[in-house]
Amino acid sequence: MKTAVTTQSPRPSDADSGGAASNFIRNIIAEDLAAGRHTRVVTRFPPEPNGYLHIGHAKSILLNFGLAADFGGVCHMRFDDTNPAAEDLEYVEAIQRDVRWLGGDWGDKLFFASDYFERLYAFAVELIRKGKAYVCSLSEAETREMRGTVTEPGRDSPYRNRSVEENLELFARMRAGEFPEGAHVLRARIDMAAPNMKMRDPPIYRIKRARHYRTGDAWCVYPLYDFAHSLSDAIEGITHSICTLEFENNRELYDWFIETLDVPSRPRQYEFARLNLNYTVMSKRKLLGLVKGGHVKGWDDPRMPTIAGLRRRGVTPEAIRSFCEEIGVAKTNSMVDIAKFESCVRDDLNLRAPRVMAVLRPLRVVLENYPEGQVEEIDAPYWPEDVPKQGSRKVPLSRVLFIERDDFLEDPPKKWFRLAPGQQVRLRYAGFITCREVVKDPTTGEVVELRCTYDHPTKSGEAPDGRKPKGTLHWVSAAHAIPVEVRLYDRLFAVERPDAVEEGKDFLENMNQGSLASLTGCRVEPSLSTVERGSHVQFERQGFFFVDPVDSAPGAPVFNRTVALKDSWSKLAGEKPAPAAAPEGAAAKAPPPRPKAERATFEERLARLDPARADRARRLVEARGIPGDDALVLAEDDGLLRLFEEAVAVHDNPRSAANWVIHSLSRELKDRKTGDLPFSGAQLGELLALIDDGTISGKIAKDVLAEIMQQGGSPRAIVERRGLRQVADEGALERIVDQIIAGHPGEVSRFRAGNTKLIGFFVGQVLKASGGKANPDLVNTLLTRKLA
Repeated sequence: MKTAVTTQSPRPSDADSGGAASNFIRNIIAEDLAAGRHTRVVTRFPPEPNGYLHIGHAKSILLNFGLAADFGGVCHMRFDDTNPAAEDLEYVEAIQRDVRWLGGDWGDKLFFASDYFERLYAFAVELIRKGKAYVCSLSEAETREMRGTVTEPGRDSPYRNRSVEENLELFARMRAGEFPEGAHVLRARIDMAAPNMKMRDPPIYRIKRARHYRTGDAWCVYPLYDFAHSLSDAIEGITHSICTLEFENNRELYDWFIETLDVPSRPRQYEFARLNLNYTVMSKRKLLGLVKGGHVKGWDDPRMPTIAGLRRRGVTPEAIRSFCEEIGVAKTNSMVDIAKFESCVRDDLNLRAPRVMAVLRPLRVVLENYPEGQVEEIDAPYWPEDVPKQGSRKVPLSRVLFIERDDFLEDPPKKWFRLAPGQQVRLRYAGFITCREVVKDPTTGEVVELRCTYDHPTKSGEAPDGRKPKGTLHWVSAAHAIPVEVRLYDRLFAVERPDAVEEGKDFLENMNQGSLASLTGCRVEPSLSTVERGSHVQFERQGFFFVDPVDSAPGAPVFNRTVALKDSWSKLAGEKPAPAAAPEGAAAKAPPPRPKAERATFEERLARLDPARADRARRLVEARGIPGDDALVLAEDDGLLRLFEEAVAVHDNPRSAANWVIHSLSRELKDRKTGDLPFSGAQLGELLALIDDGTISGKIAKDVLAEIMQQGGSPRAIVERRGLRQVADEGALERIVDQIIAGHPGEVSRFRAGNTKLIGFFVGQVLKASGGKANPDLVNTLLTRKLA
C-alpha cells in the first residue's frame, strides 16, 4: 500500500492566522486602505536565525503572509541577523524550509538585516549629528545600576554630554576595531526619566568580535534589535509591522527612531497575543538547551514544539492552520490547552490516514480448530463509514495470530470485555475466538501463548451460539505480519507549566520521563509492506502514525505516533506521568483495577460546606431547578456565581446559564480569574438568548464565547458583524441537502441498505457546507425525509 503525505501546502490567503475571520488587525488594515493611508499592504516575517522555528512562530507566519495575500499585498521574508555570535546558516535554511512548508511564499522578497549594515550605520551617524546619540563608556553593570527602576528615574551617564565631534570619532574607531568588546556602546539620547524604561537612553550599537555567517569579519560593531528592526521596516516600505505583545513597550522606541531619522517610509507597529501552550516551553534559549544538552535528539525530535519536530511527527500544515484559526488573533495573552491542538491534529488525520492493523506488544494466539496451512483473505476497508473515501485491502487470517498483550488478562476485573480464559471476543473484520488455555514460560511465569478456538460469524454478525461479544480486538497473522519499529511519542513535559519553577530548580526537572517508548518487536499487516516514507496511517485502536522520513528504509519502516486516538492526559491530572512502555519481551503487567469510589450524596456534600454556601446550593436546586452537581460548583465559587446571576438577569434560563458557566466558560478560564474577564455575565445571558431564539447554534455560540473571552463585546453584534446567524430557511437548506446527497451516491446507497448510522455523516457534511450555520434539527429532518 502506498499512502503518501499530502504535499500541497495551505494557501495563506485562505487564512489570517489561518482564516479570513475578522480580527482587530484585519480591521485596522481595512480601515487604513479605505482611508487611503496605504495603497498596498506590505507585511513581513522577521525571524532571528538563532534557532529553529516553533509552533508559536507558525501563528505569526500564517498571520503575516495571510493578511498580505488577502489584501492583495506582499509579505517579506527578512532575517534579523544582527547577533553573529548566535546565528548560523543552518538556521536560515531551516527557517526558509519551515515557512515554505506552511505555505509562505515571499517570491523575490527575501531580505537580511545584514544587507543594510552600511545604511544602518549611516542612520546611527545621523543620530549622532543630530545630538540624539552618544558613545557611552560605562560598564554593563554601571549602566544597569544607573538605569533606575519602574518607580525611580535613571541617572545620566557621565558621557552623555560628549560633543558631536568626539562621538563621531569614537564611533568610527569602534567600527575600525580599535576597542575591545564592552569598552563602549552607542546609546540613543532620549530621556533617563522616561516612565517607559525602554526609552532611558537604550543602547543601539555594541562591539561584537564574532564572525558573521554572511559578512564575515567586515564588521565588529552591530546594531541592536530595536534599532535594526524598525529601520529595516522603513527601508523595505513595510506598512504594518505585526509582532507579539512582549514588544508592546518597544513600540514607543520603534516610533522614536522612525520619527527622529530621515527614513524612506513610516511603518506602524501592531501587537497581538503570542501563542502559549501548556505542557510546552517556547523559549528559544530553553529549546536550544534541550538540544545542546542531549535531552532530545535534535531540533526535529518529534517531541519538540518546533515546526521541524511537528513535521517529522506527522503533523500537517493544514492541522496547524486549523489550530491557528481556532485560537484566533487576540490582544491579551492566555494559555492554550495543548489538547486543543491535538484535537485539531486528530480531525485533520481522520480524513487522510487509512485504517490498518498493527500489534505493538505481540502475544501469540493459536487457533486450535483452524486448519494448518489454510489462509483466508478478508476484505477490509481502509476508511470508516463516516469518511467519504473508498478503498480496501486484503488481510490474511491464518492459524497463528498476534494480538495485543494488553488485550489479555488471566484474572480480569468485572466489565473486562477483552480476552480472558473462557471469554469470547470478536476479531476485527473476522470471526470470534474463545480462550481455552493459557501457556506460560515455566521459568518466569510469563504468558507466552494463548490456545483458542475460532468461530466463523453468521450472516447476522453473531457467533454461532447466538452470543454477541462486546469486545473487538485488532490482530495480525503471524506468518504474514511485517516486523517494524514503532516510536510512541508523548508530551515532553509532565506538568502544565514546565518553565514555572521554584527558585533554585530547573525546568528540566519537569520533563516527562515517559515521553518516548521505542518498541522494536511490533508487527503490522502485510498491506504496509510497500508503505512509503512520509505516509500517514491510523493503527486501529492505537492512534495516528507517520512513517519517519529520516530513519525509515525500504522494507524497514519506522512509525512515529503523531497523536493517540483519545486524550488520555485528562485522566492523569494530578498523577505522575505514565512510565515508558515495557521493552520487547518484557512481561506486560496489567494495572490492578481501581475500586470505584463511593459517590457522596448531594446532602453529604452539602454537609461539608459552610452553612451559608450549603444554603446557597440548596436554593439553587430548589428555586432555580439546577442539577445538584452544578449547584455545588456555583455555591463554592463566588466569581462563577456572579456570572451566573448576571446571565439569568438578562435571559431567564437558569439550567442553561449554569451549564455554560460551569462547563464552557470555566474550562476556558485556565489560570485567569473571572474578575479579569473583558465581559460580564450580562453578555453571557445575551449569548444564551441568541441560542434559545434560534439565531445561532450551540457550536457557533462557542466560537462567539471564545471571542468575547479574549476581547469582550456584544455577542449579538459579533454575530451580525461576522454573519453567523443560523440558517433556518428550509428552501436554502434543502438546496444544500440536495447537493450533498447528489455528491455522495455511495453513502446514500449504504444508508438506504440499512446503515442508518450514516445520518451523522450527512448532517456533518451539510453543516460543513453551510459554515456551521445550518440549523441541525432542520437538517436532520430534511435528510431523514429525502434519504428515506
